[in-house]
Amino acid sequence: MKKITIYIVLALLCLNFRVNAQHLQSVKPLTIGDTLPDIMLNNLIHYKSTTAKLADFKGKVILLDFWATWCSNCINGLPHMDSLQKQFNGKLQVFLINCKKTGDDLDKINTLFKRIAYTPHLPVAVQDTTCSNYFRFTALPHYVWINQQGLIVAITGKKEVTDANVSRLITYGRIDLPVKIDRVR
Repeated sequence: MKKITIYIVLALLCLNFRVNAQHLQSVKPLTIGDTLPDIMLNNLIHYKSTTAKLADFKGKVILLDFWATWCSNCINGLPHMDSLQKQFNGKLQVFLINCKKTGDDLDKINTLFKRIAYTPHLPVAVQDTTCSNYFRFTALPHYVWINQQGLIVAITGKKEVTDANVSRLITYGRIDLPVKIDRVR
């Protein structure tokens, strides 16, 4: 009787783990034309709170900048992102998204900022898993453009992130940019 009870408990545990694993993979990757769901950013630094809901920024253009401490193009672009935020103050919100899969943690990020004498004026999501599930990529930097109504209007690389393109999106609520080709694993 004891053996049967143990087998039943083990079988139930296996079923439970399988259901939980399927739930984690049920996040459908978002693409251009999709409406941004109510994503919560956690582990924020350089922001008034440690969390933020992207839905709270409706009415502003949102630019998600996926980056890593080991990506030189990403690091070189940080001052430009600060500049854009300042230039379009009140109309643009830039978030620096550092994904857990990059291997970075808070210590690595702070060490990098000290080493390059950079103080971000933008919220930085540390070890994000939520956004990186919705926006899959393999190459960095990776930018997701969201208009004032919460529609994803572009997914690009670094060269498309210009003052003129941000201004165009703020003015017209849409933009036609080449889609970043990224082989997703």
